[in-house]
Amino acid sequence: MKTSIESPLVSVYMTNHNYGKYIAKSIDSVLNQTFSDYELIIIDDGSTDNSKEVIGKYENTSKVTTIYQENKGLNVTNNIAIKLSKGKYIMRLDADDYLDENALMIMSNGLNNSKCGLIFSDYYLVDEFGSVISLVRRHDFKNDVTLYDQPAHGACTMIRKEFLLEADCYSEEFQCQDGFELWLKFIKKFEVSNINLPLFYYRQHSQNLTKKQDRVLSTRHRIIKKHVSHKDVSKKNHICIMPVRGMDLLEPIALKKLGDKTIIDIAIETILASENISNIVVSSPDIRIINYLKKQSYEIIVDYRPKELAQLNTHIEGTIEYIVRNYKEKINVPDTITIYHIEYPLRKTMYVDKLINTLYFFEVDSVIGVMPESSLIYKHEGNGLVPINGRDHTLTLEREFLYRRTPGLITVDYSFFRKQKKIIGGKVGHIVVDEEATINVASDLGWRLSELLYKNKKMG
Repeated sequence: MKTSIESPLVSVYMTNHNYGKYIAKSIDSVLNQTFSDYELIIIDDGSTDNSKEVIGKYENTSKVTTIYQENKGLNVTNNIAIKLSKGKYIMRLDADDYLDENALMIMSNGLNNSKCGLIFSDYYLVDEFGSVISLVRRHDFKNDVTLYDQPAHGACTMIRKEFLLEADCYSEEFQCQDGFELWLKFIKKFEVSNINLPLFYYRQHSQNLTKKQDRVLSTRHRIIKKHVSHKDVSKKNHICIMPVRGMDLLEPIALKKLGDKTIIDIAIETILASENISNIVVSSPDIRIINYLKKQSYEIIVDYRPKELAQLNTHIEGTIEYIVRNYKEKINVPDTITIYHIEYPLRKTMYVDKLINTLYFFEVDSVIGVMPESSLIYKHEGNGLVPINGRDHTLTLEREFLYRRTPGLITVDYSFFRKQKKIIGGKVGHIVVDEEATINVASDLGWRLSELLYKNKKMG
């Protein structure tokens, strides 16, 4: 292990696992900085490619410390780097990304001239060969942002080390999403800031695109849950309402079987598995559904809803008021109301719990399930179609990101609803769901796809 300088202003550390193809460019981007008051710590985390050979060329370079270890994982390695670091400020650089030559100077000046705990920048998205795909421009966090639910990148964010230690560094219970977890710690304790200049290059390639979405979303759910544990969210009174129409169909979708279970059974069992939901109310004007549920042994409220509240042109707010009024002795005064549509049988229980936990963590009025919309969306302005997002494919503005709402996955703070009579409004938060959560069995294609995926899940 080659040791570095004694008291640098900035510590940059790099964790590497099998990125021998890219790491030299990353290292050189630090060594070529216009700013000189830094150290570079390179930790190879059990690579089996040519990484050690590449890193070895820098072992005798001034300012560089090199460490080789058996694979310990990202968060453990992050904490090792923090313990070794000597700087006042610290930044992680992923071994496949690289910095603009002025990054350390600009970002350290940003921390020098403020009281914020961390600072981050815009960035270039590049392909595996280093060609720029687009410039990603973040919000102006100083002037435009009041809801901090879009975190900075875990890497290439400069952090005040004193505050990082106060926040207990990285939680080693999580195997990914270290930046998200750290962000949640920081926004509750310290100021955060950003610089609207692109100061690093984020490489998009096959190795980092293959991270499973399931793993990311489930880890974020666990992180949010951890960070609201002190609020005793699960002890509050959370009501889930399942509005089911069905009266105009020869065979209600609710009673159709997907595999060995009806659609309504799948939905009820999904919500019963929730850690947060206190009471479930299934409300339907279809007597067939009512009679079916009354024969089951579920501990739920089965409501024979007046038909005038179930018409296509009626809003769900009327049903909510009717249920809270009619069943007040059974459900008392709710803390939250969650609306859950049964036509999406591949949804996971965690999404319902995450809606509620997100509402409490970010202290918003309502939370909806969404999918990021990456396709170009057009509108007609009289003279033809024009894109409403991505007008310039080389510039991606965070303020123009679009999200497609997933129907029937909404939680609203009941005190907000009681005042405003709206389920979506006020300060609106969001959770991202996977594609399976958007598949609606009301269409023939959606049914066939759900059958296939449901069968595959049952098999293994």
